Amino acid sequence: MKGITRTTLIGGGTLVAITLMGYMAGIQPVIASHAQAVLLRGRIAAAEAQIKRLDAEQQQATSQTSALRKELADSSINPDLSTARNQRFSQLAQLAQAIGVELQTVRPGEVSATEHGDSMSIEVTGLGPFADCVELVRRIRTVFPDFGISRLVFRREDDSTARVAFELTWFLGSNGQADPDD
Repeated sequence: MKGITRTTLIGGGTLVAITLMGYMAGIQPVIASHAQAVLLRGRIAAAEAQIKRLDAEQQQATSQTSALRKELADSSINPDLSTARNQRFSQLAQLAQAIGVELQTVRPGEVSATEHGDSMSIEVTGLGPFADCVELVRRIRTVFPDFGISRLVFRREDDSTARVAFELTWFLGSNGQADPDD
């Protein structure tokens, strides 16, 4: 053996280069795609576990809701409409005051039974800047979703003041035995 010749070095270098290119072109992408597949399987498993947990929570919430609805239906609690009425009228007055409208009249009507439940009409009049009166009507619709506005009249009193008169319908639901004069 004479030593390493130039041809042997070139041949050895070529074999090393071919081996590296084979690894880079063939084996390394397979390893990378396998690692990505393992990562995706982990994410899928975590998502499936979260779905199972959320399904269990939803079933529990549905069960609790059903139990509470049954308990409510079985109970003989009759809400005191006069307390609820006074509280709502107080909230309405506070809203008007916060906006800058002075309520002059809040007159409740009788409870009426309809096919969709009981309702009560409420006549309201107020005085204030026109823009504030408009804001009061707008805010009633958002703050009191169980109130409907069935009649609305604006009348300008002077350059800076307007009078607003409207009739609200308060949708009480179907308690059947409500008596607003309690």
